[in-house]
Amino acid sequence: MSDVETLCSTIANRPDNNSLGQLTYLLNTDERIDHEKILHQCGKYLSGMNLEEFFELIYKKNQIHLIEKYLQTVEDISEKQLVQSLNLTFDYLILILSKRYDYWSLSSAMKLYLNPSKSVELGEQLVSLLIHFQQPISTIIDWLCALIDAHFSSFVLAKWNKIPLIEQFVQDRLTTFDLLQGLNTIKKTTSTTTAAVTTNKKTLDNLYTLQRIHFK
Repeated sequence: MSDVETLCSTIANRPDNNSLGQLTYLLNTDERIDHEKILHQCGKYLSGMNLEEFFELIYKKNQIHLIEKYLQTVEDISEKQLVQSLNLTFDYLILILSKRYDYWSLSSAMKLYLNPSKSVELGEQLVSLLIHFQQPISTIIDWLCALIDAHFSSFVLAKWNKIPLIEQFVQDRLTTFDLLQGLNTIKKTTSTTTAAVTTNKKTLDNLYTLQRIHFK
């Protein structure tokens, strides 16, 4: 039995922080070990461990089978890794949607790590799941809102009107932007009339700067 197998056996029988730390280090640094076997045997114990380097390695090598095993066995996965997985394939979307997430972290990860060319297609996939009630509706709506907010221009410029539900999401956000612009006008007017009273305070001009752009 190799050292790695012994370590996995120890963790499977009685997981402890020291053994988990050693295994995490090996996954992050040693490309020669059997990653799939380790994930199968010990993946459920690796939640919360820093596997960023390991994930980046299999992601850059496009090792979809290991991505699948990682998603199946590790419970707590960062929003960044969930989003990056979707750049490779939508085959595991339902599995990804079952993972815990923080909305704002998810929205940020969408902006930073989702390939813009995948955004509209992902929206279509999410709407399809929403229509067929294959996941909790609140989860799908969270993902859809985070996606549209993160890649708003992609949806505005794409032919998203072929999907009425996405069209409604986008239209709602356009309406919100219009309202924010109206609030900006009200704020500026209020700031002007109260300037004498607030000269000792810093005025936050242009608090709302979102504007609706009309394409012809």
